[in-house]
Amino acid sequence: MDSAALGSLFTQAPVDWFIIGAVILAVALDALRSGTNRACALTLALPAVLMLFSASLREVSLGSLSIQLSSPMLRAIIFGALLIAIYLLIRRMFGSYDENGAGFMNATVAGIATVVVLITVWLQVPELQSVWHFGPTVQNIFNELYGLWWILGAYAALAFARS
Repeated sequence: MDSAALGSLFTQAPVDWFIIGAVILAVALDALRSGTNRACALTLALPAVLMLFSASLREVSLGSLSIQLSSPMLRAIIFGALLIAIYLLIRRMFGSYDENGAGFMNATVAGIATVVVLITVWLQVPELQSVWHFGPTVQNIFNELYGLWWILGAYAALAFARS
């Protein structure tokens, strides 16, 4: 096999798909080790944070604060802090903290579903675009026209993985 051809394959492939694959792998390995509770909590927290973050920017009492926080990177940090807080709240809502890992198929489904919701929400928050801007292929697949269907499909997949 020609090594130059193999090298050109990796240099021409968009970095977005390698990052997406790495996050899917990380979530799937965590689900294999400790079950799908963390993946479900993150998947439920992301849309909630999107709504809360958008509402906080429009809130009258926080209006002067949002003007002071006009840096996209600072707003991305606030989004991340809000995500951590909501994730921890949702995580506490789950009744079972069993340490049994998920099966391979359930872990893979949990990883893919979590990343689908993560990308869909990421593309809806302009402040996160300053941290990482996905290429046109990812944006076309997960754009706002299909966001609802991606999230509903991910939730259905997680319900399957949890059963």
